[in-house]
Amino acid sequence: MTDRLEKLESELARMHPCALPKKLENRIGNSITFKRPWSDRCLLSAMAMGAMAACMIVSVLVRGGAMHSYPAPTMNMAQDMPRFGSYPQLMADADMTAIDGLK
Repeated sequence: MTDRLEKLESELARMHPCALPKKLENRIGNSITFKRPWSDRCLLSAMAMGAMAACMIVSVLVRGGAMHSYPAPTMNMAQDMPRFGSYPQLMADADMTAIDGLK
C-alpha cells in the first residue's frame, strides 16, 4: 500500500503544467484589466444614489413619517438602594476611622 502511495507521490512531483502561449496570456490580461470610462462610472454612481434615495423615501412613507418611540421599562426597586454612580459620594461621606484601623 505504501509503495503505491510513494509511486503516486513521486509521479505527481515530476508533473509540471505546460506553459501558456504569450498570446493567450495577453488576451486574458487584457480582458481582466478592462476599465470603464469615467462618464460610465459617474452615471452608475448617480443611478445608485437615486435608487437609495427612492428606497429611503418609500420607507419613510410606509412607516408613517416618524419612528415610534416606546417608553422605557420601569423597574420596581426600592428608592433607598445604592447605585453604582453614588459610590464616590459614599466613599467621601464614609467614616475613615475604620480604614485607619486597618493600616
